[in-house]
Amino acid sequence: ADRLNHRVQKFNNGGVWQKNFTGLNRPYSVTVDANGNVYAGSVSANEIWKWASNGAYVRSLGQKYNIYSGNHCPRGLSAYGGSVYALDGCFYPGVVTQFSEDGQRLADWRTRQRVPYEDVEVTSNGVYVANPGTSTIEKYSHSGKFLKQWGGYGQGNSQFRYIFGIGSDRS
Repeated sequence: ADRLNHRVQKFNNGGVWQKNFTGLNRPYSVTVDANGNVYAGSVSANEIWKWASNGAYVRSLGQKYNIYSGNHCPRGLSAYGGSVYALDGCFYPGVVTQFSEDGQRLADWRTRQRVPYEDVEVTSNGVYVANPGTSTIEKYSHSGKFLKQWGGYGQGNSQFRYIFGIGSDRS
C-alpha cells in the first residue's frame, strides 16, 4: 500500500513495476486472493476495496461500519479459502470480520484484549492476530474461538517490542 499516493502498486518477482490499483483514500492494508484479486483497506475512508487482477475496480466490501464499533477500521486483511478477513484494529477489543469475495458479511468476532490490534493472517490452521498492546500473537479458530497466545514484551526469542505485521508461509 502506497498510502500517501493513494494507491496500491504491483511489482513482479524481480521488482519491476506492473500496475497501480487506484481510487482508495490512503490504503493501509493489502491482501491478494488465490485468483489474483487485490483487496485494500483504508482506515481513513473506513472501507475495503476489491480490484480484479487487471486493475479494474470491482466493489467495496461491507457497509463502512462495524456492528460492534460503529465504524470499520481495516488495519489488517487476509484472503483465505474464498473469504476475506478484515481486522478492525481501531476498536477495543479488535473485531475480525469475515466477508465473502462478493462482499457479503459472513461473521464477526471480538478479540480477547481491550487494546488496538494491527494485523491478521489466515491459514488452514487458523486465524492469527498481531496484538501490539500485549506484544503477543493470538490464534483463533476460523469461527473465532480463542485457541492460544504466545510472545510477550522484550528482545529475546519469541518476544516483541511492538508487533505491527504478521505473515505466514500458508502451511
